[in-house]
Parts: sequence; structure tokens; C-alpha cells
Amino acid sequence: MQFFWVNQSLFKQEQKLGVIRADTRDSEHHARRRIFDVRKGDVIFSFSKSGFQAVLIAEENADASNKNCTVACTYNTFESCIDLDSTIKLVQKHLQGLYSPIDSASRRNQGYLYPLNEKAAIILLELCGLEIEYQETETANPKRKEILVSRIIRNTKVSQGVKRTYKNTCQVCGVNLTTSNGPYSEGAHIIPLGKPYNGPDVESNILCLCPNHHVLLDGFAFSIAENGKLIGIEGNLQISKDHKLSKKSLAWHKMMYNKALKSDS
Repeated sequence: MQFFWVNQSLFKQEQKLGVIRADTRDSEHHARRRIFDVRKGDVIFSFSKSGFQAVLIAEENADASNKNCTVACTYNTFESCIDLDSTIKLVQKHLQGLYSPIDSASRRNQGYLYPLNEKAAIILLELCGLEIEYQETETANPKRKEILVSRIIRNTKVSQGVKRTYKNTCQVCGVNLTTSNGPYSEGAHIIPLGKPYNGPDVESNILCLCPNHHVLLDGFAFSIAENGKLIGIEGNLQISKDHKLSKKSLAWHKMMYNKALKSDS
């Protein structure tokens, strides 16, 4: 996986189209030509004069044969921009000199796309409350083995809110795990994020579960009725009055649970 950041002056136009693009007909313009390095699944941090404004995921490889190169991207846009100067201060010591929107001496570099190292990328993800989940699919051919990796952006602030509501206590079994780093629970999506299900990253689609029941939920080993009664195992889901679950998500999960039952019989 590669990380980039981009001075995206045409942010609104490109967001509407769901792309990043660069006119690379000037073969000497290294920052524009760097778009050819982008590969499916790469993460791109978008900046403008207003500040840090979005995190993008490349949906395809760049086409080096296209001189006005366009790469389809998924946009994860913030409600408001994060101040550029304060953002840069957080990652400044990890910057890579010339090839960044702002160099280690706080000078702005003009240009389009710049590589970013992993340490700086993690700081930026934490700053905007996002993290990346990985989905890997292995395919083989006679000559080589390929691993196709897609990236899912997940809003950690949303799942953290659900876990706070339940004080990190599993809604299924009532277990509250404590580690040397403090209490531990997992935010479990009723409809999973990413392909092929593309569930929403919202509180109504998230449960607070222990690791065991998270795995069982994802594997459709049990499900949940609209009234909170557990299906396939005994008991009832603990639901806070401050946590409204999506009826659509519950109905979808129950449907998938029933399909899993049929396939096992």
C-alpha cells in the first residue's frame, strides 16, 4: 500500500466526478507525472488552501497511456477542513523534503501529488478519526500468485461512540474485558463495510461486542430480531435507549443468517 498527499485546488470538481486527475503532457513536470504511480487501494490525503479536507481511496490503477490521467477514487470528505498549519506541525518531522505539499522548513511546495511515509499517514488518519481495514483475495495463475487488496475507510469515532455507550461491555454476553491497556471491546458492523455488502458506517449499524461474538456475528452464527431477541443462541441483545438500531440492518442480517442455515443443511 502506498500513501500520497495532494494539493487539490480543483477539489469540488474532482469530488463530484469521483476522481483525481493530472495533465501530464508536460513530461518534465514530475509532480503531475507521479499520478502514474498510483495503484488500486492506495490512500491519498487531500489538502487545499483551506486545509486538510478529505481522505481518498484509489479504485483503480493509473493509466500511464493517458496523457490527461484520471484515477477513480472514493472520497471520504470531512464536515469541515482541518487547519493546514496545525496539521503540518503534527507530521513535520516525518516529511520527505521537497516532495510534499509543505516541506520540513514549513515552505509550501507547488505541485500535484507527493508520496507520504507510513508514520505521517497514521498520524493523519488518527487526526481525522479514520482507520484502514484490509480485505485480501488471493488469485493464482501458472506464473505468479497475486494478492488483490482493497481498502476500507472506517470512522473510528463512530464505533468509539457506541463502545462508550456500553462502557465496552458486550451487548450479547455482558462480558467486560480488561487488558493492561484498559477495557477492550470491538465495534461490530451488522452489515459489514466494503464489498460486497457495503454497509453504512453509522451508529445504527454498529454493535459493541466482545471479540468472540464479533466473529460469530460476522459469520452469521447468530442473528438478532427487531425486538432484540437473539436468534440461534439464547438471550436478548442489550440495547441502550440512546442507541437506535437500524431495522434495515437487522433485517438484512437475519436474511443472511437464514441463508447460512440453509446452506449448512
